[in-house]
Amino acid sequence: MASNSDSYPITGIQDGLHPDKNELRKVPVRMEIDEWYQSDDPVHLNQKALFFPAFWRFSQMSPHEKLSWYQIAGIHGKPYVAWDEAPKDGATKNEGYCTHASILFTTWHRAYMLLWEYCLNAFYQFEMPDMMPMGHSSLGSADRRTDLRITASGVKLGGVKSDETAFIPYDMCTGTTRHATDDTIISEWVDGNQNNSGIVTLLRDYKFSNGEKGGKKDAKTNANDDVERQGNLSASLRDAFYRLLTINKFEDFGSKRFPDIDVTKKEYVEADYAYDSAEHLHDIMHLFCGGFPTKVTNGVAMMGHMSHVPLAAFDPIFWLHHCVREVTALGYTYPGLEKWQHTKADGTYDRDEHLKSLHCALNKMELKGKMFTVHIFIGDVPGAPPFIGDNSSLGQVFNFSAAADTGLNAPGCGNCRKQEEDKTKVTGRVVLTNALITYYKQHVNPREGTANYLESMEPEHVVPFLKRNLEWRVTCLNEIVDFGDVPSLKISVAVGDAHHYADRNMMSEFNNYKGAYEITEGRPGGANPDDHLYPLDRIYVPRN
Repeated sequence: MASNSDSYPITGIQDGLHPDKNELRKVPVRMEIDEWYQSDDPVHLNQKALFFPAFWRFSQMSPHEKLSWYQIAGIHGKPYVAWDEAPKDGATKNEGYCTHASILFTTWHRAYMLLWEYCLNAFYQFEMPDMMPMGHSSLGSADRRTDLRITASGVKLGGVKSDETAFIPYDMCTGTTRHATDDTIISEWVDGNQNNSGIVTLLRDYKFSNGEKGGKKDAKTNANDDVERQGNLSASLRDAFYRLLTINKFEDFGSKRFPDIDVTKKEYVEADYAYDSAEHLHDIMHLFCGGFPTKVTNGVAMMGHMSHVPLAAFDPIFWLHHCVREVTALGYTYPGLEKWQHTKADGTYDRDEHLKSLHCALNKMELKGKMFTVHIFIGDVPGAPPFIGDNSSLGQVFNFSAAADTGLNAPGCGNCRKQEEDKTKVTGRVVLTNALITYYKQHVNPREGTANYLESMEPEHVVPFLKRNLEWRVTCLNEIVDFGDVPSLKISVAVGDAHHYADRNMMSEFNNYKGAYEITEGRPGGANPDDHLYPLDRIYVPRN
């Protein structure tokens, strides 16, 4: 590994690979985590046996070492010091390297993950006994290699208002925490407290029985009756993920930054999907892993590391989260993407053979950069946050941000300060389609005691239904935020067309969105025609 004085090039694990980095060179296939964990292949069993010792040795490096866990995790946020730069020339000292809400977001995190993985692999090699077969089986026995590629897949906090806070010295916070639950988290913060069941809860659909309507239990319901899935949190995410894969323009795909498009020009109409992005879905996963901030009895709000930008990379799950797809030049690929298996007679790559919406726009630095969450509901809103587990909840838009000014000695994230000055706007989307299908087909009433059913999936029925039942709330550190404190928030609903094909090799198309302002107009946080989120000829008008 490089010394502190050497400049370190980030190349990914290249040991044993052909030096010619063309698209057809054979590279290991990065396995899906569940497949790897359950595999009884001797190679994978050996990998798992040495993974945790290597992981531990890496985490115990001196924080003064450039390639230590502490310094690499610190690149993502705190302690906001220059990394791999001469001290006197460290242009990023007190700035950090944040690329959130930027076109660099996806590519920057890719190289960042490769740096961490390479360092972990060095310790993995150190732990490996001589002659133990550890290479990836994807290349065949003759090409097995001794490497490991990660499988795919102390902070002072205040409330919205001036709250009592607790402060734990930064150098004492050696553990990581997920889904804080009660006041014991303060005493456990130093060593860490992993409430992983909270992650499981958020990543699964909530269920209600045949006798439940709108989240209320019917006394006649048999406890053993089959349950029905409500189209809410994870269903909305699955739909959003699929739609994300239909985006062709990289700027729209990669960044949640509000598209800089003139609503009077045709190009706007062609960017129907620009309110969604890989970064938006990435932010939601951070929230699901770290957990919503929890208000504890002494007035202190705490959260898991993954929910907090400056400390997110200190949680090991961060690196599994950022195992992203990339070309073979970085030393790996994914199942189904092995280009060397799809060649023409002349040996070149045969691409043709191989390949056979609620919108939200807001100022990223509202609330002085504190992270906050926009919650979307159909029907009655639960009495108090964190709004987890209620059937009316459809999803969230998570503003994954950090305060531009920490209030301490270091001024904080430089990119965040610039975005605060520029009033950078970001976007997110919650897909309502699955939930609406559930309300329609299963005849669910979102508001008990009213004749309030969705009659069909046609716009003339859906729009009035949403006008009656769509609700939203904003929370910050587990407290309700007044809409007056987030004046840039603009919730809009769009009605569009979906085109699906019998041929499963063809991606569905989602387009021709029209803004249905009548659902949100005149409501706090709701979009109006004067906000110009859609061109004038793309406004939904009910049919007579």
